[in-house]
Amino acid sequence: MTVEGLPLLQRKLDNLGRSASSRVMRKSLGAGLTVVVKAARSRAPRRTGTTRKAIGKKVKVYSRGGFVGLVGVQKTPKSVTLHEPSRISHILERGATHMRGRRFMQTAWQVTRSSFTQAMLRAADVEMQKVAAE
Repeated sequence: MTVEGLPLLQRKLDNLGRSASSRVMRKSLGAGLTVVVKAARSRAPRRTGTTRKAIGKKVKVYSRGGFVGLVGVQKTPKSVTLHEPSRISHILERGATHMRGRRFMQTAWQVTRSSFTQAMLRAADVEMQKVAAE
C-alpha cells in the first residue's frame, strides 16, 4: 500500500498488518474527506438547498490495497421533486453558455488541502492507538 504525499503515515502503516492498515486508511481518509465536504457544502449554491444537502463522501477500498476518496453530489431520494442535484451539479460547478460556473467543489478542495492532510493524520494516529490497544 502506498500513500502519496504522506511518507510519515506510509512508514507507520508498513509496520501494521494488512487488515489493520486498511482500517486505519479507511477511517483516516474518511476523516479528511469530511473536512472537504463541510467546505463544499458551505460554498454550494443556496437557492433551494438540495445541492448542498446532497454533497457527500465515499471511500472506496480495492482488493489490491488501493484507496480512493470521492467527494461529490450524490443522487437524492425520489422525494425531491424540484430537481435532482446530481444531474445539474456539473453545470453549477463549471457553468454553461448562459451562466457562469460557481466552482464550489474546486474551491473547497483548494482551500482545505492542508487541513485535509492534518485531519487525515490525526485520525490515523487515533486509529493506530486503537489497533495497538487490541
